[in-house]
This record gives sequence, C-alpha cells and structure tokens, in this order.
Amino acid sequence: MKKITIYTLLILFIGTLFGCKDDLIWDISPVNISFKVCDEAGNDLLDSATEGNILENDIKVIYDDISYPRDVDMRKTRYYSATLSGLKTAELDDHNVLTFGEFDGASNYSKTFTVDWGDGTTDEIKFDNQFKMKRNKPKKNTDIYLNSKKVSGLFTIIKSKKAAK
Repeated sequence: MKKITIYTLLILFIGTLFGCKDDLIWDISPVNISFKVCDEAGNDLLDSATEGNILENDIKVIYDDISYPRDVDMRKTRYYSATLSGLKTAELDDHNVLTFGEFDGASNYSKTFTVDWGDGTTDEIKFDNQFKMKRNKPKKNTDIYLNSKKVSGLFTIIKSKKAAK
C-alpha cells in the first residue's frame, strides 16, 4: 500500500514538473492620450490660478464625427474594459492635463481626433498603436502625432494668449 502511495505521489510530482504549463493571462493597458496645455511663456492654461486659463472654454474632442465635451462621464458600466470615456481634465505626474481615451491596448490601429478649443481654433492628434506577442510576452508601441509632427510621452500643446482667451 505504501508503494502505491509513494508511486502515486512520485507520478504527481513528475507530472507537475514536466506536465502542463500555466497559461499566463496578460492584462494589456489601454491607450489614453494625455497632454498639457500652456501658453508661449509656459503658463499652465488648465490651472484656474493662471490668468487667461481656458477652463471656461467649451473644449471638446471630435472623434468619428462624435463630439466629446470635456469632463462628461461617458462610462456606463462597472465592467472594466477599454471603454471610451471621453475628454477629461486630470492630474498626471504633478501636471494638469487633458486626457482622451480609453482605446484597446491589445489591438493594431491608427486613429485621429480633433481638439476643438472653444475659441475657434483646433489641433489634430493622430496615434498609431502596434501590439504583438513576442516570445509569449506582449510588446506594445504607440506613436503620437500633433498636427502631423511626432511627439512622445506627456506632450504640451502651446496655445497663443490671443486664442486662449
């Protein structure tokens, strides 16, 4: 009886060493486009203490012919997935920013949206997301373009004082 138990345990042990490998489930972060807005002097136009700030402007993003006003909650579910939640004012790395998203981080695509500043001026933001699994690990790259010029990381949009008012 002891031999059977020992052999059974040995088979189970060897089976766990050489048998099934655990499948990893990767949680791929969604894509959000975040940017600072400053005047030519570097003043934060999303700060209420800055003279000439743009917080009272009717700022929105136009994406796929749909207008997304700033700071309107678009999320309608508790289920967390990459859900387009619109244009939000937020704080990121001690900076006031506008952020637009979320987009699926585990897909390949090219998307463009327009920021309407509510003062008659606009800026176009395009981003390309590339995703692939390489050696069973996710690889993701997002390239961002502001008015056709490549930018990276947390970028800044410069608004002239005349247009910012």
